[in-house]
Amino acid sequence: MHLEEKLPTLITNRLSEQVYDYLKSAILQGRFSPGERLVPEELAAHFQVSMTPVRDALKQLESDGLVKIMARRGVFITEVSAQDVAELFQIRQIVESAAVERLDEVPPAILHRLQEIVSEMEAMQDNDHYQDYARYAQLDAEFHRQIVALLENEQLSRLYEGLRWPIQLVLVLSQAQQQRAIETLAEHKAILTAVAECSPIQARQVIVQHLRNARDDLLRRLSEKT
Repeated sequence: MHLEEKLPTLITNRLSEQVYDYLKSAILQGRFSPGERLVPEELAAHFQVSMTPVRDALKQLESDGLVKIMARRGVFITEVSAQDVAELFQIRQIVESAAVERLDEVPPAILHRLQEIVSEMEAMQDNDHYQDYARYAQLDAEFHRQIVALLENEQLSRLYEGLRWPIQLVLVLSQAQQQRAIETLAEHKAILTAVAECSPIQARQVIVQHLRNARDDLLRRLSEKT
């Protein structure tokens, strides 16, 4: 277990939330290895709390896709497989391509948010690395949620949200020395330009290329770990 610090003074009625926040941050920072087993009793002792807030926190982490709770086996940090990557990126390509297929007008709020996201990504870029990769993954997820929002289909947006693909990015790339920062920033800028110009053909092309590049990079990194 790689939890070196104790939690700050705990607020009694927020124990579960605080344990959850701390563990989520530790996982996203790469302080646990994919597939590593978490022992609830050890976590309770570390945080100096009862088992109840630990169990509640682990259930929320499972809902986030960060851990898997397996009956009679234990709790494990989520592992990302090549098949997971291939299937989820295939779904993303279908949904996001459809989102821009009839692009004739972009709501000003969506366009403004896309511009804000790209600006923040650019501020975090450090050569081919992001200063805070977990934050970059959040921004990346938000960027693509805005693309899907162009369809104005709430049910589809909820389904897309449930794909949990940002977890793949963080678990595989958070500790990588090369994170395609130069390329990903350029790709997001190209998508933004095509959307701003209401060019469905161009938007679809750059989105598909971006998703293929991201998929291939993840698959390559996963193969290097095996």
